[in-house]
Amino acid sequence: MNESTVSSKFQTELRKARPGTEVIKHADKSMIGMVDAAITANKRTVWVEYKFIAPNTKGVTAEFMAHGEWSPQAVAGASPTQFETAKRLATFGHCCYLFWVLDHKALRKRVAYITLWHPITGAQIVFKDTVRVVDFFRAIMGAANPLELVDH
Repeated sequence: MNESTVSSKFQTELRKARPGTEVIKHADKSMIGMVDAAITANKRTVWVEYKFIAPNTKGVTAEFMAHGEWSPQAVAGASPTQFETAKRLATFGHCCYLFWVLDHKALRKRVAYITLWHPITGAQIVFKDTVRVVDFFRAIMGAANPLELVDH
């Protein structure tokens, strides 16, 4: 399990749950600092940066394995060019981070929860699983301001 597997599952489930949603994964290595994906529906786009929180993730300290503690700000800040891009996209449009957080107590790799985090306000929404995240995105893509819960 890694960032690619969890984000691919999310993208596939979102496309199934919300027909007419275009999810574009940015995989071009020449686009240094670009966030991972753009989700567009109803003439609205939300830019999303995916992160898989594990002991070896940049910005995660040893406290993660001991107590499950980590900081969205520290993880985002560990990739400063990308973080600045995310903040600009959030300023002029809609952008968020999705963190799939590894269960630090589990013997086998599994996601404990998923956090949506806004790069400017620092607001967070915690989800139990990918189904809940898909439901959230399905609902917000019809709103006038897709990320109004975390934009302000």
